[in-house]
Amino acid sequence: THRSLWAAISRAIARRFLPIYDLMNHDNGQLNTQLQALDQGCTLHAAVEIPVGSEIFVSYQGGSATSSDVFQGYGFIESFPQQWAWTTIAKREKDGLQEGEQRFMLLSNELVLLLPPASMTAGIGTTAHVLTEFTPDMIQVHHEQLTVRQIEEFWKSGQELLESLPTTADQDEIILSNLQSQYAQVQTALEARHSSTLKAQTHALVTLSDRIRAVEYRVFMKRAIGTALRVAQQERLLHHQATTMEEL
Repeated sequence: THRSLWAAISRAIARRFLPIYDLMNHDNGQLNTQLQALDQGCTLHAAVEIPVGSEIFVSYQGGSATSSDVFQGYGFIESFPQQWAWTTIAKREKDGLQEGEQRFMLLSNELVLLLPPASMTAGIGTTAHVLTEFTPDMIQVHHEQLTVRQIEEFWKSGQELLESLPTTADQDEIILSNLQSQYAQVQTALEARHSSTLKAQTHALVTLSDRIRAVEYRVFMKRAIGTALRVAQQERLLHHQATTMEEL
């Protein structure tokens, strides 16, 4: 059935169903286990000391996987660290059209790492307490090593991406509020258990739930890009100031 297929896609690990393991939540920021998948089976080890009563976290996806990948595969927006990326098409005078990627990591509501190399994201999903590795000082050093052109292209392509979308984050917030109101109304009617409309109401509830998650994703994505662009703008100004001082 459709539900069985979705369970297989979203809950299996290494092409296997693992009882108990599939009940554990994903959190790359609070990851405290390591999974070893072999032909003979899978073994889950504690990566750090886990106090009694604490939640056990696993990683559904890590490395270069984006928060969009996690949402597409599992239907939720992951907590920090989040990775966001988009493809760009740039026109070069010598090479013609050239495809590239813009990427950033959101480590908190305001802490952003622009254009992280693969070496910086490799530990995500495999290293416990990975968030502690991304200190403000480390991020500042990395941003200072970026070129003005890299930052300019990131900022410009991010602006173009947001402008190309049919709605803004603020407009999506309004849409989300309306959908949540509709969901509450249908849920209230469903709890009244009118048998004649029970099936239709249940279907409407599922549909509204899917739409709410989709709009929530849109809000998170646009807010995240907006935060990254503010950081990129700050870095643009710092680089220009540094260039001006060097010229003097």
